[in-house]
Order: sequence, then structure tokens, then C-alpha cells
Amino acid sequence: MSKVSTNLTSKIARIEAGSEEYMKLDCVGATKHDVNESSFQNNIEDDLHTLNELSAVRSASEGRESYACDRIGNFPSPRELANLDRRFLAKRCGLGYRAGRILKLAQAIVEGRIQLKQLEEICNEASLTSYDKLSEQLSKMDGFGPFTCANVLVCMGFYHVIPSDSGTIRHLKQVHARKSTVKTIQMDVERIYRKYAPYQFLAYWSELWHLYEQRFGKLSKMPYANYKLITASNMITNRSRKVKKSEIPHEIGNLHNLEVLALADNYLVGIIPAPIFNILTLKMLVLGNNTLSGSLPSSNVLGLPNLDLLELPFNNFSGTFPSFITNTSKLQYLEKGGNSFSGFIPNTIGNCLTNLEWLGLAFNYFTSSTPDLSFFTCQIPRI
Repeated sequence: MSKVSTNLTSKIARIEAGSEEYMKLDCVGATKHDVNESSFQNNIEDDLHTLNELSAVRSASEGRESYACDRIGNFPSPRELANLDRRFLAKRCGLGYRAGRILKLAQAIVEGRIQLKQLEEICNEASLTSYDKLSEQLSKMDGFGPFTCANVLVCMGFYHVIPSDSGTIRHLKQVHARKSTVKTIQMDVERIYRKYAPYQFLAYWSELWHLYEQRFGKLSKMPYANYKLITASNMITNRSRKVKKSEIPHEIGNLHNLEVLALADNYLVGIIPAPIFNILTLKMLVLGNNTLSGSLPSSNVLGLPNLDLLELPFNNFSGTFPSFITNTSKLQYLEKGGNSFSGFIPNTIGNCLTNLEWLGLAFNYFTSSTPDLSFFTCQIPRI
């Protein structure tokens, strides 16, 4: 049983670690005729048969010494994570604004505010009561919503609940011809997979894994560099690629206590409503990988004095470097790559953005009166 859990967790980690949201790959999808539900049924039964065989010998392995082959390697410990720089996690690992939450989580573990041993002790008793206790404790952590909690609990060995999101809805439509919605998805997965209790998630994951291999080939033979192909968006068929594009509601500007606005990868079009630039409490604005356009305001806005992260990459923004940015003195991370901005980079920002740690302006049309950008007084790792 522990080997199955380790193998599944390894697969999840490899896929999620390789996922790069900024890469929009237009792959040809499988049609409905390519999906054979009976073949998935056979695959699931084979995988669960293997699981039961491993479970039968579990007691024989509990007392033995742990070997390297039993552990997942190359994943940083909480102490290693706590010592990393946020901008490194944000950009190098593709975590964006989530990097701050991960650092806080790691620091809380290192400082003892989160007791992993206590959580593991609760986990030792495999029951619905222990599941509820763990779920309640996890939900109190910053950034842990229902979907994240369910995924963590799967990794802790609770397989009776299937974490459900838009990818689950797509999978049920593609494989089981179910037209699920956000309101019905949990009920639908319970109906389809309850016959595999208490291994509902493992049955779902086995089914999903074989579907990925139908699409991409044997994943065990895939080069590491191609792991980023294995995303839910690349599993959408051309027939089902009917995306409703929307604009950012102007009413968001009325949320005067808003601190984080993260709408990346949402097929957004149009401009950023000017009232958003009057939300004085806003700390993070993340709008990358949409089809937003227009220029950013240079006047008639209050600015964002508390902003420390601004991500606008891979849109269709144009215009000059917005002057309101010179008033965001707390800004640490600025990424505007992959747009059509043009004009001069103002020399004054070197004196204004003294906390800046990351500046991403690649794939634009900027020029500078000072080619070496020596007007920056801070150390910027990338321009």
C-alpha cells in the first residue's frame, strides 16, 4: 500500500512540477470515438488488483528499515523551502503569487506553529473521523481551500474522496459522457466511483493516467522536458474548445479592502477597468496569460501604494511605461513580458522602486536612454 501511495504521489509531483501555465500549446485532442470506457474499466481493475496484493504484504514491511528507494527524492524539506527567496520560487518554479504562501507554510512548520507530527498521528487512524479532523485543521492554513485540502489528504492516504475541479468535470464529460457542473460534480464522482470504495481516488487516477497515455504515449518513456505538456488544457479536444471570453467586471473596483486579485489563465479580454487602480489595499495583481489589451493608466488614478507584486505577462497590452508604477514604492516583483509595450523606460523608476527584486520586460518594444539601465540602485536579477 505504501509503495502505491509513493508511486502515485511521485506521478502527481512530476506532472504538477512540470506544468507551465504560460505555455499555451495547441495540441490536437482525442475525439469521443478515441475513448473506450470499457478499456478504462479493465485498467482500473488491474491497478486495484495490484493495490490489494501490495496491501496484503503491508504488515511484513512495516518493521523494516527505510531505504532510499522507498522515499520521494529531490523535493525540498520545509527548512530548505523556508530559506529560499520568494522571487526564485515565483519565477523559477512557476508559482507566481503562490510562492509567498508556500514560504509562509514552510516557515510555520520550521517554527513549530504547524505540527506535522500531530497531523501524521491523526492520519494513522484511517477513519472518517480522522479525515474530518485533518480536513478541519488543514482548512485553517493560509491558501488551503477545499480542493487543496482534498489533494493533501489524498497524499496522506485517504483515497475515498476525489478532489474535484474543472479538470474533473472535463474528464467525466470526455470518458463518461456526463454533463457535470460545479454544483453536481461531487455527486457525480461519488456515483461513478463508489463501487471502488475505499479506493475511489486511485480508480479515478488510474483512469485519468491511462487517458493521458492514450494522448501522449507511455509517460514513463517521456523525456522530462516534455512533462509540461501534461496539463488539463492540453487534454481539451478541438471539438470541446468552446471558450466563453469575458471582460473584467468594473464592479471589482468597489472592493475597497481587496488585497489579492488573481485572474491569470481565464480567457479575459478587454481592458483593465481603471477603478482597480484605485484599490489602495491591493498587494498582488496577477492577470497573466489572457487576451487583455489597451494601455495601463498613467493619470487620473490613485495608484497602488501597497502593491508588491504585479504580473501582466502574455497579453496584448500596449502603450508606454505607466507613470503610476513610480508611486508603487513597495513593489518587489514586476513582470510585463510578452506584450506590446513601447517607448522609454523612465530613468526615474530606479529611485522610486527601491524594493524591486524582479523586473521582467522581455518581448516588448521598450527602449532606454541609458542602455545599461545603471539608473537602478537595487540589485535586479533579471531584466
